[in-house]
Amino acid sequence: MLVYNPAYDIYHCIYRLVFILKKININDSVEVDRLKIIDFYLVFPYLITEIKLPREITGVRKIFKTYSTKYRKVTNKYVTFQTMKPLQEQAIDYLCLKGYISYLNEERVTITPLINSLDLPVRSYFFGEKSATFEDSLFNFFLKYEFYGKDGLKDRTNLMEFKYDRK
Repeated sequence: MLVYNPAYDIYHCIYRLVFILKKININDSVEVDRLKIIDFYLVFPYLITEIKLPREITGVRKIFKTYSTKYRKVTNKYVTFQTMKPLQEQAIDYLCLKGYISYLNEERVTITPLINSLDLPVRSYFFGEKSATFEDSLFNFFLKYEFYGKDGLKDRTNLMEFKYDRK
């Protein structure tokens, strides 16, 4: 029996990261850990319902309650996230090696203009056209919301430790 899960497929991870990176402006920088969190929720969209979302986008939760998965359900999201991290780091390193992104420091990468030359057909919306407005507001939350500290993205998703973040 062959068991497949996109969470552990390096090529699928690269595709998801390119999808995320295309939502960010050229020459902008983003936290590497933020990319990993967004990637996690692209693989497991039904877990978006467990995020402590801000009041202005709580309608997103209703949409993602309807999502199911063809793959095995996550029993412990923290452990699954930790298991995915080495693969995500390899995919980020690959994109950096190819010049699509570059490291500013250990925590942040910047998107280079070369990402636009990537000849990869990337979908407009990952979750489908019917949820386009919700996906836009969700990505706006993921990309623009405060990342560090209490009530930051790390705290709201409960995937990473935030107590020892630099203030």
